[in-house]
Formats: sequence, C-alpha cells, structure tokens
Amino acid sequence: MNGMKGTVVGVLGRCLGASVRVSSHSRATLTAARGADGGRGRLLTGAASTAPTHVKHVVIGGGVSGGYAMNEFAKLGVTDVALVSESTELPYERPALTKGFLLQDSPARLPGFHTSVGTGGPRQDEAWYRECGFSPGLLLGCGRPTVNFAEKSVVLNDGRTLTYDKLLIATGAHSVTLDQFSDDTIYIRSIADATRLVAALDALEARRGSDGQVVVIGGGLIGAEVAGMVSDRFDVTLLCGGPRALDGVIPAGADADLTAALGCRLRGDTSVSTVEKRPEGGVTVVCADHEKYEADVVVAGIGARPATAGFSELVTTSSGHLAVSATLETSQKGVFAAGDCMAFPSSWLGTEGPLVTPLNNVNHARASARYAVRRMVGRPDMPTDPYDPVPHAYSRIANRHGTYSWERYGVVSDDLVYYRAPSPSGTAPSTSGTAPLAAVWSTESPSQVVGVFLSGGTPEQNAEAKALIGESVQVAHHVCTEFGLVQATFANGTLR
Repeated sequence: MNGMKGTVVGVLGRCLGASVRVSSHSRATLTAARGADGGRGRLLTGAASTAPTHVKHVVIGGGVSGGYAMNEFAKLGVTDVALVSESTELPYERPALTKGFLLQDSPARLPGFHTSVGTGGPRQDEAWYRECGFSPGLLLGCGRPTVNFAEKSVVLNDGRTLTYDKLLIATGAHSVTLDQFSDDTIYIRSIADATRLVAALDALEARRGSDGQVVVIGGGLIGAEVAGMVSDRFDVTLLCGGPRALDGVIPAGADADLTAALGCRLRGDTSVSTVEKRPEGGVTVVCADHEKYEADVVVAGIGARPATAGFSELVTTSSGHLAVSATLETSQKGVFAAGDCMAFPSSWLGTEGPLVTPLNNVNHARASARYAVRRMVGRPDMPTDPYDPVPHAYSRIANRHGTYSWERYGVVSDDLVYYRAPSPSGTAPSTSGTAPLAAVWSTESPSQVVGVFLSGGTPEQNAEAKALIGESVQVAHHVCTEFGLVQATFANGTLR
C-alpha cells in the first residue's frame, strides 16, 4: 500500500506542481481512481505520454454535478468514464458547508457527505469508486483542462491527452468576489472555504467568547444560513441588499418566522462599499450610506458566476452560462452541460415560451447531471422528454431557537394565499416561528397552482406540497387543511 501511495503522490504532484503538499485523504482519494482489475485500472500514471488515451465518456468538473454524473453512470453499468477535476477531493454535497459543517456538536465532515448521500444514495467514497470499476476513473487535482472540440480531445495540464466520444461539462460556478473587500473576507464555495471559516470562528470564540462580532454580507441562501448557524455563538449582523433576508426566495409572509429563526441583527436595503482591515485586528465593513460595522470575522455570500472559462467556442448567454438545448446539449454535438455552469430552456420561467435561464441550486445540479448522462449514453430505453424540472429551493437553519426548514416548489404569481397553524385556542392563526406555514401561488384562469412554499413540513408533507403543482386551488386548500393549517391573511407586514 505504501508503494501505491508513493505512485499516487507523483501523479498529483505532476498535476499541481512540484511544491504541492498532499494530505493522506487526497492520497487515498486518488487510489480510488484505479479500475476493477484488482485495483489496477487505467489510471494514467507514469510519464506524460504524447499518445492520446481514448475514453468513451469524459466529465469535466468534480462538484455536485460531477459526483451525481458518476453515480448515474454506475447505475447504468457504464465504466468507460473519466472524471477530470481541479479539486483533490472526491465530489461532495456542497449544501453541507453552510449547514451541518458549521455545527458545534457532531459537525458534518468528510467522508460523511460525499455525493450522493444528499438524496439517500450511496456514499461515493474511495471504496465506492473502486468497486464501480471506472476506467480510467478519477483524475483529481489536475487543474482546468484544455478542450479541443474539433478533435474531441481534453488536454490535462501535465500534457496528457484524453479523446472522447461524449463530453459532459460540469464545472459549476465561482463565488463573486470584490476587490474592495479585504482579503480577510471569507467566501463559501468549497470545503477549503468552509474549513477556513470554522477555524476563524473557533479562534474567535477562544479569544472573545460570545462577544465576538461576525458580519455576514448578503441576504441570500448562503448568507442567511451562515448567519443563522453561528448566531448562537457570536454577535452576528446580517447585511441584506434587498429589503429582507431571502427576498424573492420565500414569501414576505414568512419573513417574521425567518427573522426569529436567524436570531441575529438584520439590516435591509444595504450596499457595502468596502471591507477594511483595522490596525488592531479585525475589519470594518463600510456601507454606501457611511454606516460602519466592526467585525472580527466577515463572511460574504454575494452571488456566483459560472465557471465557463476555456469554453469560448461554445455558445453562451449574456451572463456567461453555457447555452444548452432542452436535452442539455451545447452548441457542439456530443458535448453536454449540467449544473450551475449552464442555462437551459425552462417552460416554468418563460412568459412567451421557454426562457433560457440558469438555476443555481443543488437540486438542479443533481437532476441535470443524471439527465445529461442518460442522454450521453443514448440507449433506446433512455427517456426522450426534455429537461424541464419544477424549480425547487430549500434551506435549513439550526441553532438555539430550534431548526427552521422550508421548501419551495414552482414559481411565484400575483395570486397568493397563506395557510398557518391555528393557535391552541383555535381563535387565531399562530405566529410562532416554529409553526408550519404554507403559501400557494396560482393562476387566475384557469385556477391552477404554480408554486408552493412550506416551512416546518415533514418529508411526507413536502412531497405532497410538490405534488400540488398543476392542481386546482381547491385541491391545495384541501391538502393544507389536512396539514392542520387554516387560511391566513398578510397585510402591512403582518400575518393574521
């Protein structure tokens, strides 16, 4: 085994450069790329060769989509696959980074959240990849490859070349970063980012205890989850660009519940100008209206950009996403894309026909990867329906206030009805942040449900909520009543 580790270190060193330090986990990860021949598959070891190696299916990107693509290949019994990744880690479930990874008690750590445990699938650890017999399998820590679409080839940064029949681009997205933010600012996109945040928080707690000040910039999913997950430990301020946290993501009637669950100070309609280092340590967050916030730790979740550099030959949208067809094929035949790097035609988001749009969430990353692999394999029994999923978002925050979770399916409309748990007396809807809340969006003619929000639901109730899409408003009313909810009104910022 020691000899194998030495060989693997050599492979990783050639990919990343001679100065790389390889962790024991990374060494074990790369050994998993060996095939089924007694662990001696076609992992491209040894000196770089000028002779291309042909692989039927190549996946570029080792994030959520890359991991779920490999899972789908395994389900189909397809082993002639290579996964080329910049990361030295096996693909993992990124939502854990702003949820379980930030817990103090029994925090989530690898290998516990490798794909595809997020959907109840197998934990794709090194043993799983080895048992699947992929050949050449995993090529980790190999930087961003160069693709020649005309020659159908992928050149790794050490000069080795793979040729392919079908290619899947699953490169995901990068965090939006701003030059005017101090380099002390922590962005959360990778396990390295989350590890840096945990280390900073632990050091702050040891130094200042609960008096430590944390400022989170950005009121989207990442910002809200980080703020809520650490509000038990520190004095936390969440700065939102919109009027409230998760503005446009959850209905306004759920704002009071979310605010209570976050357990931190919120400021809306805030634009941050700079994040400046303080000579004595920590930073000052300066807003456009000259308001200032002192912070020991600052976290920013201000959006993401598609990681599509190097694919200039492919048609892209104005936002830089790879434009794909309804079957997730790019402008190059035989080249598909999945996850956050691409935009697809969605009938849910278009007013005059399908709208080519990105969906930056983990459910889309998983589903699009599965779909793309099935299209790539192209067997007669593969589904022929276009990729057009019901939009889905979710979140979960756990702290001393309890656990606040919600799911949203479909799209919003002008017609919105709220349902709330009644108070114990039954005379008025409950205003407790832990009580379930439902919101149903519908069209007027025909009266049809197009979107559902449900907080505090059980897995079974969440599934029922999703099934309401396309049903009549009367059916939705009946289901919400079965959930034990009563209709409520929202006016002047208050749900009654």
